[in-house]
Amino acid sequence: MTLYAIKINGGYFREYVYADRNKKGRHGGHTSFGALIRDGDIIDIVTTKEPERTETRRSVGNTLATILQIDKYKGTKIEIVPVEGNKE
Repeated sequence: MTLYAIKINGGYFREYVYADRNKKGRHGGHTSFGALIRDGDIIDIVTTKEPERTETRRSVGNTLATILQIDKYKGTKIEIVPVEGNKE
């Protein structure tokens, strides 16, 4: 089975960053478009130099759709990189 890594701005996608109103340095309140950011909303992503997270053919589309909903990444070049997986 072929697995895929998602490459964004030279780094590989690892995980999401969620809004947390209880921690300093995190986002909260209204965006410039008037949308309210609530506790638990995805506001950013964490990337790494090497792929640590892989997606299957079916899940890569959902992950891309979620990433593209983050204002910071709209219009960003995103690459889907095949990586070796289990051979079935």
